[in-house]
Amino acid sequence: MEYISSDISIQSMLEELNINKTSESHVVKQTAKLGETIFDSNKQQTSILFIVSGLAKK
Repeated sequence: MEYISSDISIQSMLEELNINKTSESHVVKQTAKLGETIFDSNKQQTSILFIVSGLAKK
């Protein structure tokens, strides 16, 4: 396992997860447009979403 930094931030955690992934589908970066739905609360979720910049509302 490779550690990239002792800095703990969402960005550094995502970079470390990306470095150590065992499948391309494990870490996916997605950019959403204003007003776009990124999370459907009616469906069972099997992933964790991190909002790196911007705002989200439920």
